[in-house]
Amino acid sequence: MGIELLFLVILVVFSAFFSSSEMSYIVANRLKIEIKAGKNNPAAQSAHHFITNPNSFYSTILIGNNIANITFASIAVSSLSSYFGFNEIEILLVSTLIILFLELIQVPRKRTWNGVVHFLRNSF
Repeated sequence: MGIELLFLVILVVFSAFFSSSEMSYIVANRLKIEIKAGKNNPAAQSAHHFITNPNSFYSTILIGNNIANITFASIAVSSLSSYFGFNEIEILLVSTLIILFLELIQVPRKRTWNGVVHFLRNSF
């Protein structure tokens, strides 16, 4: 059970990374990125590249997130079924965990983190 738990934690981190990346792209200030990209800011130029080519960015994010979530579900159901036997409650439990902790929690956390970073940058 220890190695499965380690894999589940790693997959949660991967899913959080992909979900946060998607949210960052959606809430990004495109005008500010374009202005900074025009001033040769390397990070802004990279972000501007993703804004102008959204198909490659979205496909990478969605594929990575799906792989992390499907692998999480497979390992979680497999490890739970070895303890409780396979039944529909495990699938419902794992699906609820994926929706709540791997998808929905990332939205407000990312917005809060952006607010903290903005506050710290402009305070000093």
